[in-house]
Amino acid sequence: MPVNVHYKLLLKIITFDRNLDMRSSDAIGIGIVFQSMYRTSLNVKNQLAEEIETSQIKELNQKPITYLFIDITGENLETAIVQNNINILYFAPIRAVNIEEISELCQKHKILSFSSVPKYCEMGFAVSVEQVGDKPQIVINHTAAKNSGIDFSSQLLRLARLIQ
Repeated sequence: MPVNVHYKLLLKIITFDRNLDMRSSDAIGIGIVFQSMYRTSLNVKNQLAEEIETSQIKELNQKPITYLFIDITGENLETAIVQNNINILYFAPIRAVNIEEISELCQKHKILSFSSVPKYCEMGFAVSVEQVGDKPQIVINHTAAKNSGIDFSSQLLRLARLIQ
């Protein structure tokens, strides 16, 4: 599924979080996590950077959106999210990383974790997107979302495939 579809879905999904205003300060901080040494991850990051640059959506809930690209090959993820007021983490495909530990970190800091890799949602991320036929399917790990302080509206939950 193309990165531009992930990005547009992420921005739409964020608007269904009834706790977003409580979890964000003056801006909505989105961290894009990737690995520069993993070509697939770097390609997704680069495509996402292009999509962000050309997007007409610059704010949500009357708050500006800020972006931070985080190369976890050389950066400490927890330090990056704390120092930059990150509320949402978009994960490009990553390798040789403990997804469960990252999920726990996101829950600890009340961060929505999002990835286009469906198995990450099954391993503890809050939201993912998978392709079912020719359409995207939103996948929500309800337990991980609640533990991250996310309160999705019932309207979104009815559209998504839920994992407990």
